[in-house]
Amino acid sequence: MKKVLQTENSLKRYGFFATMGFMISHPLVAGTSLLIVALNYVGAYLLSGIVNSHFSGVFLSWWHEPALSGVWSYILYGLWWISFWSAKVTAVILAFYIAFLGIYILISPVYSWLSLLSEKALLGMVSETGFSLKQILFDIKEALKISLFGVLLTIIAIFLMFIPVIGIVAGFLLYLYSFSILFLDYVTSRKGMTFKQKIRWTSKHSGFIVSMGWLPALLSYIPVLSIFLVSLVFPLFVVYATLNFLAIGNE
Repeated sequence: MKKVLQTENSLKRYGFFATMGFMISHPLVAGTSLLIVALNYVGAYLLSGIVNSHFSGVFLSWWHEPALSGVWSYILYGLWWISFWSAKVTAVILAFYIAFLGIYILISPVYSWLSLLSEKALLGMVSETGFSLKQILFDIKEALKISLFGVLLTIIAIFLMFIPVIGIVAGFLLYLYSFSILFLDYVTSRKGMTFKQKIRWTSKHSGFIVSMGWLPALLSYIPVLSIFLVSLVFPLFVVYATLNFLAIGNE
């Protein structure tokens, strides 16, 4: 039976479980997702150790332990201990993000292909022609641009996290947003949206952005396993972003 082409106006919104069902029901989408996970893991293995060891050492090199010589020195030591471990956790998170973005940029053409496959599986057709050298270079350029923006947001989020309660919440929301805009980058770039248009779109659909970014943001806080967990779910969220962007519309 010939597949009936759908229009974007008739599309439904997808939740996480519905997106997983969509991927399972389309072998090419699922297979490409597994390939991306494998590439992420190889990249994570090669980059995460290098980034963690070098970056953490430089980041923490000026955190010198104070000498214990009196009552006030113990108070000072307590403050140092809190700040040191806060900085250590921050270094791990930032090192993870740097390694992750490096992998993200390098394999961005494959992510773009996954987004295209998802749209084709949903609608029955797409206007794009697929892989080409020009498209590959475009994907890498757009990924680099959005990654630098994500790094800026992450640095701001890290500084905010040193502010009790309000700063921690604000930092998490920025971290959440930085992930969400990465997920959306492929489908929005393929639709010809400029950087400003992408930011404007996300600001108009903040509820969707929060629903998409909260889980990866939480996973990134898990020590050691964070880069593997986020790498595992990243293709799912690229498909999730593609399907829902098509349903919501290029407003």
